[in-house]
Formats: sequence, structure tokens, C-alpha cells
Amino acid sequence: MVALPWYLLCYWRNGWPFLHDFIVVHHFSRLTSNEHGQPWWFYLPVLAGALLPWTPLWVLLMRPRAYHDPRRVFLLAWILFGVVLFSVSASKLPGYILPLLPAAAALMAVMLDE
Repeated sequence: MVALPWYLLCYWRNGWPFLHDFIVVHHFSRLTSNEHGQPWWFYLPVLAGALLPWTPLWVLLMRPRAYHDPRRVFLLAWILFGVVLFSVSASKLPGYILPLLPAAAALMAVMLDE
């Protein structure tokens, strides 16, 4: 919703070519193109490196009893969905997982607080 005015203005100014290039080419085509090919496990070390120096707190995420709170399940689903989605993509760049970092940091912080 935050970016919706920008999308509408760009569409108003450029029409269908904007939607085609920005949405189809730059989003969906990256799922199938092999421009930046990496192995399926590429994002696991990238995520570990992006969360340094807090990476050892991943051990706290392994406690299954901690997931009785639906907010924690939501954060875990956010992380897992992103890692799986980007891992099945043929084109992989480290910056693609940046939206997963807030959820991972929040989940690790809540677990550490306990």
C-alpha cells in the first residue's frame, strides 16, 4: 500500500509497458532465467552471513515449544516462505533475501528474551 501511489503514477505516465517491464520482466522472468545461477542452498549461508553477529542465535529457533504463539508462527512462515521461494528461483542474488531479515531478527530477539 505504501508504494501504490508510485505504481499508479508510473502506470499513468508510461501505461502498459511499465507493467510489462517492471512486473513481468523484472519479477516473474527472474524466477525462470538462469542469469545469476546458484545452487539451491545458496541462501542459507547468505542468510547466516546477513545476520552476523547474531547467527548463533539460530539455535534458539529450534525449540518447537516456542511456536505456540501465532505471531511467532507468522514470523517463521515469513522466513521459510521467502527462503523456499528464492531457493527454487533459477536466478539468485544475495540482496533478494533482504525482506526476510526483519522477521528473522524479530524472531531471534523474542526467543532470546525468553
